[in-house]
Amino acid sequence: MARRWVRKKATGFVDDESLYDLCCCAGELVDNARKHGRSDGAISVALYLIDSAIRLEVTNDDIGDTVPRVTNNTLTVDGHGLQIVSELAARWGNELSPEHRTQVVWCEFPRKAHTHEDTTHV
Repeated sequence: MARRWVRKKATGFVDDESLYDLCCCAGELVDNARKHGRSDGAISVALYLIDSAIRLEVTNDDIGDTVPRVTNNTLTVDGHGLQIVSELAARWGNELSPEHRTQVVWCEFPRKAHTHEDTTHV
């Protein structure tokens, strides 16, 4: 569902290859939030147009006790989502709330030539 929403909202703001990669990152980040968040927590997805980039943010409002594990071991099933995001996105990072319960993981992709002048919520 997140991939479909991102594709619909971001079409026209990035080139086709970046759109595919942005949708892939949306799926990976939402899956991480689902795997590592509490079962009763909410996950939200947002897109923002900033300067020369489009920014995807996935917010997990109640992180669980596990954290994503990043690995270079190609023989494991888990641990590759953030590595994929790192390879596809121009920039990425995460932010924890002061009480360490809410986490936002974000990534950015270059935009096509500006169609809006301000920072805009897509």
